[in-house]
Amino acid sequence: MSTFKGLLFATLVLSAAFSFGCDDGQRSSLPPVTDEIPKRFQPLATAIEAERVSSGTPGVAVAVVEKGEVTFAHGFGTKDPTGTDPVKPTTLFRVGSITKVMTAIALLQTVQAGLVDLQAPVTKYLPTFHLNQTPTPAATMTVQHLLTHTSGLFDYLEINAPANEMTDDGLAGFLTGRFADIGYVQSPPGAFYAYANPGYMLAGLIAETVTGTAYRTRMHDQVFKPLGMNRTMFLADDVVADGDYANAKTCGADDAGCPMPAFGPVVRPDSYDNPWARPAGYAWSSVLDLAKLTRFLMRGQADVLSENLRIAMTSPQAPMPEAAGLASYGYGTVINRMIGLPVLGTALYYDLKMLWHDGGIPGYSSFFACLPEPDVCFVTLASGDGAYFQNSLVTAIRTLVDLPSPIARPDVAPRVDRYPNYAGTYTDPFAIGDVQVTTDNGKLWMRLPTQEPSGPAYELQPSVVDNFVATIDGTPTPIAFIADETGTYRYIYSRPVVATRATTP
Repeated sequence: MSTFKGLLFATLVLSAAFSFGCDDGQRSSLPPVTDEIPKRFQPLATAIEAERVSSGTPGVAVAVVEKGEVTFAHGFGTKDPTGTDPVKPTTLFRVGSITKVMTAIALLQTVQAGLVDLQAPVTKYLPTFHLNQTPTPAATMTVQHLLTHTSGLFDYLEINAPANEMTDDGLAGFLTGRFADIGYVQSPPGAFYAYANPGYMLAGLIAETVTGTAYRTRMHDQVFKPLGMNRTMFLADDVVADGDYANAKTCGADDAGCPMPAFGPVVRPDSYDNPWARPAGYAWSSVLDLAKLTRFLMRGQADVLSENLRIAMTSPQAPMPEAAGLASYGYGTVINRMIGLPVLGTALYYDLKMLWHDGGIPGYSSFFACLPEPDVCFVTLASGDGAYFQNSLVTAIRTLVDLPSPIARPDVAPRVDRYPNYAGTYTDPFAIGDVQVTTDNGKLWMRLPTQEPSGPAYELQPSVVDNFVATIDGTPTPIAFIADETGTYRYIYSRPVVATRATTP
C-alpha cells in the first residue's frame, strides 16, 4: 500500500526529481471526451481516458477540487473488467495507503484530547507491545516515529489475514500477539524515514486503545462522519450492500511472475481482507468522499482537528531519502517543496508546494495531489495495479492552474566524488545478510555474498544524489545511501530492506 508497495509495487508514484510523467504523443490521436464534460475539463478527460486505455485499467474515477469545491467529477471505463456498467464518481474502490491519512487524523485527535503525547514511547499506550528479535529499540519507539515512518520497523504485511483474525479484535490480537515473533526494528527509531505499514497499524491500535472504541467504529464516528465521508467503509459486506463498487484487474495464476496470484485475475470486495492492516490501507471510498478529505487537508475543519495539528500533519516532519531533499513526510502525507513539469525532454520547475499520497493494493490504485497555493486538488481511484495517472496530473496542472514563472532547476545530480564514501560492507542480519559496495573506474558496484556467494556484481546506476538503481533478476531496485549525523554513510535503504555499515573499504 505506497503505497503496501514495499512488497508489491514501487515505493513512490513520483520520481525522486519530481518531474511528473512524460510528454505522451498518443493523446492527440484519441478523440476528445465530450459527453457531458465542460470544455475546460475536456483536455483532462482525454488524458485520463488515454492513460486508462494505455495502462489496461478497467475503470477509473477522477475528481478535481478547486477552492474547496468539486468542479469536476467523472468516471471512465467499467466497474468490472468484463462488464459494461460504467464507473461513476460515486463508485467505490479500495484506496490502499490513502487510509493512512485518515488514521493519522484519528490518532492526532487523541493528541488534541490530551490522551496521547507524540513524544511518548509506544509502550506507554500499548504496554504489552514487544518485539522478541529487537526488544531494546522497540522500547524506544515513540508515537511520532509511527506517524512519520521513522520507527525503523520492518515493513510487514499479509494481504489476507487468517480466519481467526478476521474480527475487529484482530488489530490488538495480532500486534500484541504473533507480531512479536515476526516484526523487528531494522534501524534505530528516529534515524531516518523508511516506509513501514506496521507503524500505522500501531497508530490505529493506539487510537483504539486510549479511546476504548474499536478502530473501525472510531473512524466512522470521529473521522468519516464529521467530514461528510458517508460512503467510506471497511467491510466487504457493506461495500456489496452499497452496490456501486468496482471489481478490479490484477495478475493471476496464469501470469508469469505474478507476486500474489491467489487474488487475481479479477478482484472483488470479498477477495481478501485484513482487520489488523486496516489502519494502513484497507478502506473503501469514492473520489467524492476523498475530495472531502482533501478539502480538510487544505482548509481544515475545527470539529475534526485543531488547526495547529492539521498544519503539523501537512508540514515536513521527516525528509525522505529517495527524494534528494525535495520531499518530506508529514503525518500521513507527503510534502513536495516544488513541482516539475516535463517540456521537450527536460522539465520546468515551479515554486509550488504539493501535498500528496498514493495507495496500491492488489487490483487497486489511488492517488491524490493538492497544490495549496492555488488551492487545487486532483484525485483518482482506479481498478488496476500501478495506475496512478501521473500524465493526467500533468495535464490537470497545465490546464487548470495559473502557473507562476519557472524557477532554477534543483541541483540533485549524482555526486561521483562520493562513491568512495559509499564503499564498504553493510549488513542486514534479518533478510539479505551482507552487502558489499565497491567503486572502480568511476562506477559503483554491489554484491550480495550471503544470498549469492558466487553471484554477480550489480552495477548501481545513479539516479539523483545518494540514490541509485540496481537491476536484480530483471527488476529495477531503488537503493539509497543514508548518512548519519557525522556525515558517514551508515545505511543502505531499499524498501523493505535496511543494511547497516559494518566496515569501510
